[in-house]
Amino acid sequence: MVAWVVIAAAVVLAVAGLAFVAAGNDKDSGPASPVPQTSQPVPQTSQPDPGSVTTTSRADDDVEGGQAPLVGFTADGRLISLDPTTGEERAEIAAGYSPVDEPAAEGGPYVISTVTDSQDGDDLFFSTCCEPAVGEIFRVHAGRVERYRFGDKPSLSPDGSKLALVELQSLKVIDVASGEVLRDWVLEADVAIGTSPVRRSELVPSDLSWSPDGKRIVMVTAEHAEHAATVRVVDVEPDVRDAVFAALKVAYGPDEGPMEGVLPATLPLFDPDGTISYVRQDLTDSAISPTGVERAAADGSGVVGGESVSGVEILSRFRRDGSEWRLLSDGTVTVDGEPRFTIPGLRLLAG
Repeated sequence: MVAWVVIAAAVVLAVAGLAFVAAGNDKDSGPASPVPQTSQPVPQTSQPDPGSVTTTSRADDDVEGGQAPLVGFTADGRLISLDPTTGEERAEIAAGYSPVDEPAAEGGPYVISTVTDSQDGDDLFFSTCCEPAVGEIFRVHAGRVERYRFGDKPSLSPDGSKLALVELQSLKVIDVASGEVLRDWVLEADVAIGTSPVRRSELVPSDLSWSPDGKRIVMVTAEHAEHAATVRVVDVEPDVRDAVFAALKVAYGPDEGPMEGVLPATLPLFDPDGTISYVRQDLTDSAISPTGVERAAADGSGVVGGESVSGVEILSRFRRDGSEWRLLSDGTVTVDGEPRFTIPGLRLLAG
């Protein structure tokens, strides 16, 4: 393997220019007008027979504390949740349907993509691909598994009424009940939503996260021209102009060198006090190793705290309310790059 050369991460906490523009508006025209709320029907292409699906119970993810669950399809078409440390089944969510025809990866799990569920357990969404250009989002609701729409990185608002997602070069907020697009941001050229750079030629998915009040969304974007990962916040309310927040610009190095930066495949998270937590990483020649967590003020004014935590602790700690770091292991990678467990015949979704 090519030797890595240490490159220090350049962290710049500052308010920057507009990262998103409302659809149809020029990026420099000031506060953006709300996107017309034209109804956009939910695609129903190749919807499975709802009679073949029975909902039994939701994933038993502990809202007050505990580890994040994994969700996966078994070989016989059951959608189940699992303990992320042991791989043991925790609950059956639905039965009789699997949206992916490919067999599970030999000797290990087949990772599909993002999973998001409502606090009351009435809705669960997941995406079947990590590429927004071709991914599909599925919904588990009222005993049915159905294709919801094209896109990736689904994330439900705290009250479960809105779904944020990435679709091609845009970030959308959808009304769950009607499928109507409430907000639509088009990203500037040469910037990718929901990805974090590992090396110049490699981007890794990073999920979207809502603020506790449901008014803002935080995400990681990759800026190819600047070779940097940026944590960004957008305002969801239609009477608030689109995001001007751009913090934590982290330079990343060439293929032959390691870096420190925002940890890929995890998400920045709004804490209950309104600050934003994100993970620091070290890349070596054999692994991506989380080294600690930092907190930043949501207005971009600076880093306000941090904690040095081992990679193993980071990968296993989770609280949905933000009081602990929301960091997930999808069952395929640990700090040493090896699976924590393997389940033959199971396709995993990172919960």
